[in-house]
Amino acid sequence: EEESQLGDNCGQKDVSDSKRLGWQDGSSERGTSEHKELEYAPGKKMAITQVGHKWGFLQMSRYKSNSQPHYRMLSPDGKDLANGPADFEHHGNAEAFKKWLEEGLKLAK
Repeated sequence: EEESQLGDNCGQKDVSDSKRLGWQDGSSERGTSEHKELEYAPGKKMAITQVGHKWGFLQMSRYKSNSQPHYRMLSPDGKDLANGPADFEHHGNAEAFKKWLEEGLKLAK
């Protein structure tokens, strides 16, 4: 549902556009035609005016979390892999993060 609220630009296209256009922190303005106000929880709305807002909305509405970094591995069809999220608290060292990545790669096959 949250992807449909964000429109057609929620997907791989945005990831490649972000890299191509040099968006690092998601602070680049979106075109005014893409500005929206979306509800991420009952009675709680968020103005989507920058690229980073879009990903923040997706994280809050889908995962009920607003932490950074917050990593999720997705299947090609956009479903969460069973290895769960990775964050600094639980995966703050290289070995733990590598283990999480390897587990996700096995699940994706």
